[in-house]
Amino acid sequence: SNNKINHKINHTINKTKKETKKTTSDKHHIHDHFDKVLNKISSNEDEKEKAKDGLNAVYGNTISKPTHSDITPQERVYSFLNEASMKYSHGATQEEINNYLRNNGITKYKPDFANSNNDGLVFVNKNNNKVTLAFRGSSLSKFAKKDWTSNAEILTNPNLNTEAHKRVNDFFNDVTDIYDVEHITGYSRGGHFSSYLGNKHNIPSTSFNPFIPPSIIKDFKKSRVKHNIINTTEDIVSPFASILKLNNSNVNVKTILPTIENSSMSDPIGGHHNTNFTNENNSLRTNGRRYNLHNKIV
Repeated sequence: SNNKINHKINHTINKTKKETKKTTSDKHHIHDHFDKVLNKISSNEDEKEKAKDGLNAVYGNTISKPTHSDITPQERVYSFLNEASMKYSHGATQEEINNYLRNNGITKYKPDFANSNNDGLVFVNKNNNKVTLAFRGSSLSKFAKKDWTSNAEILTNPNLNTEAHKRVNDFFNDVTDIYDVEHITGYSRGGHFSSYLGNKHNIPSTSFNPFIPPSIIKDFKKSRVKHNIINTTEDIVSPFASILKLNNSNVNVKTILPTIENSSMSDPIGGHHNTNFTNENNSLRTNGRRYNLHNKIV
């Protein structure tokens, strides 16, 4: 009986040692691979550490971790401006837009409809007469074909010179002939344009779940102003936000959990919705479907 017990104990210990060794080996395998690749590219240790942070963000983890519990009141105001921009482009009347803003407590900004277009709304700050530009997200109805064809072009074009970029450049130039622009904001596709224009003209930007293609990472320069990227742990559009931040100290990334209605299994893109930021019902935030699934796998 004692021999059997001792044999079982020794067997368990040996098995545990093997499993521990295997787990440790697997855990560090991807880091070893990164080291081998990076050693061929650079001898600068700081550069390699930054690169490994970026590679881990993309390959070592399938989701983002929350860094904040919620967004600030001003950031929430920007999310409402972006939603108003979407509503206006889809046919909402000026009265409906004004009512939407008023019902959500937005009193500091007044829309200038005459100088707005289907891509973005111009909002005049009543305190200083400067403007904030708010760019809408991709349409799933009225402009769907046009938007998604454009998105594909932006994704595959290595430069920021597509027809859509030319159009928002013209829009920006027309607005700056009349106003000083103090801030630029946007959601999803609009977040791409707010990041692009903010970086190009050294204007602070706030982007929500922004579309970040390789061209933005390639051409983003260190500007003198802050660019805030706000995304959810569940977002499928902005995974390269951490890469953009790596060599740009002026880029800040804030990650929050989705609202409870946007975290269900029945809505796989709920984590991308702008309602995660407007949150008109003041819903609780909770772990999303991908976050829960990731933890189960781990």
